Amino acid sequence: MAHHLIIEADGSQHSESTTDVTRTAWLETRGWRVLRFWNNDIMTNADGVADAILMALSDRKTLTRLAAARHPLP
Repeated sequence: MAHHLIIEADGSQHSESTTDVTRTAWLETRGWRVLRFWNNDIMTNADGVADAILMALSDRKTLTRLAAARHPLP
């Protein structure tokens, strides 16, 4: 299954990059989705970044099953 997902790690120099906006728009017109994460988030919130990627790749049923496995009810 092709997801056409691009994951990009960015530093603060990209906070107002018009080049990034233009490139993302170009990619999206060709069917790609772009997820962009700050380097700091990757280093300090790896679980949150992983969850966001899983969410982008998963349908709702799969996502619900993964969440239940990760955080089982008492």
